[in-house]
Amino acid sequence: MMAPERQFHETDEVLCYDRNFPYTELGVIFNTGPFIYRNVVIYGIGDKKEILENLQRDQLSKIPSIFFEGSSIRFGARQLLDAVNEECGFDIVYTKNDLVKYAEIIKENLEKTEKTFSLALLINNCDYEELLYDTTLQDCLTTICSTKKIFFIATCTHPLFPSPGSSAREESRCYFLKFSTFKYLECEDGDDDDMDVDGDEVTHKIQSIKVVYDSLTPNTKKLFTLMMQLFVKNNFKSIFSDDLFSQARDEFLVSSITVMQEMMTEFLDHEIVNRHHDSAGKVKFILKIKKNVLIDFMESEGLELEEEEE
Repeated sequence: MMAPERQFHETDEVLCYDRNFPYTELGVIFNTGPFIYRNVVIYGIGDKKEILENLQRDQLSKIPSIFFEGSSIRFGARQLLDAVNEECGFDIVYTKNDLVKYAEIIKENLEKTEKTFSLALLINNCDYEELLYDTTLQDCLTTICSTKKIFFIATCTHPLFPSPGSSAREESRCYFLKFSTFKYLECEDGDDDDMDVDGDEVTHKIQSIKVVYDSLTPNTKKLFTLMMQLFVKNNFKSIFSDDLFSQARDEFLVSSITVMQEMMTEFLDHEIVNRHHDSAGKVKFILKIKKNVLIDFMESEGLELEEEEE
């Protein structure tokens, strides 16, 4: 049995981790050799980049590996296959757009390598919105991993990669490990706010939100403030992604919807907000912070709750 999920909690207002991630158990799987499927998806709340880096440094120290950031706008099937091609020294020159064919050529070359050859692909944030619908990437990944000489270790918030119901999901035969690096606790005062929200809220402490906020880039902090102001303006009801993007673009915080999606990753990972589609297919964000906690946090940081009048 794998260890229980890692919990993030507060002790005397000091944030700390319970370090019980099952590194050893996974190391046994990874180092078994190309005789079994070794694909692993680690899902849960919070950033898991450090976990991948630890695995790469320790459990995968004797296996060649490549790290990819799934939320990067540069990541896709072409980058994945080119990196594998280069790491394996195949020197394949492929310029056509049929990337699944490219993956099949790499697979043919993999089958000619030594029986003990292994290569690990580490993909952080594989449930980034663009990847969930990228069937080409998923098919290419499944193709090169079908030899069992290549395997992937992916992280995400929800177990949605490879896409449920897809052939890639079935053929990759992944181990799914639930493990969170960020765990919110209920407020000690037990105060429940009767705020009117479009869904269940997650209970946060001000200090927990501050940890996330302090880790943001200056522009992402401004996007956070703008988003919270829109929630306040809308009486804490859900807001449309299009409205947030339009205003963020007007304030020169983002240049495209893709850039905004990258910036939103932290808020989604830590359940500051949730994302869903309405009946018309439009993307909406739902606030998951209790109203009183949000107000206290904004005031503690000197952030305006309402937009300045022009």
